[in-house]
Parts: sequence; C-alpha cells; structure tokens
Amino acid sequence: MTLRLGCALILAVAVVSCTSAPPRAIGKPVAIEAPLGLPPVPVPPENPPTVESIALGKKLFFDARLSADGSVSCASCHDPKQSFTDGMSTAKGIRNQFGKRNAPTV
Repeated sequence: MTLRLGCALILAVAVVSCTSAPPRAIGKPVAIEAPLGLPPVPVPPENPPTVESIALGKKLFFDARLSADGSVSCASCHDPKQSFTDGMSTAKGIRNQFGKRNAPTV
C-alpha cells in the first residue's frame, strides 16, 4: 500500500461506519464553510461532520502507528505548516525510502 493510498484510507475510516447499518453521526453536526470563491463542501446527509468525527480524523491523520513500521503519519508528508505538502521533490516514506513523486497537497 502506498503512503498516498494509506492516507486516503485513514481519512475514509474517520467517516465510514464499520457496521452494515447506515452511518449515524455521533455528536452535534457542525457546518463547514467553504473558503471564499469555492463551491460548498459536499456533506453526506446521513453522515454529517461533528466535533467528534473531526477530532477523530485529526487524530488519525497525525498517528504514525498506522504506518507499516510506525515511523510516518499522513502529516509527515502532508504537513499543515507547509500547505499540506512536504516541500520535497519526492516524498520520503517508511524505512526512509523515497517515492517517485512529490506529496501533493491534500
């Protein structure tokens, strides 16, 4: 599994229920305002963002334990302080291996 695919899967886990029943929002739904000039943020009506689900997504995004060797998190390559990139020409992942592409912004 590539690091890029791993990050996508981690973000999906934060919003998808693991049961066969339809997802149910835990907590009070919150509105997410789109930045000026951008279209509205698509939100599934059956699974709106809540304070709790946003906190879970953030926790997973920064958790290196989810990588194959526990050394990198999604934020290792998609650093919020660098506009969610890593500023390198090719991304560095587990075991200090370099990929063939850069880490695009999330």
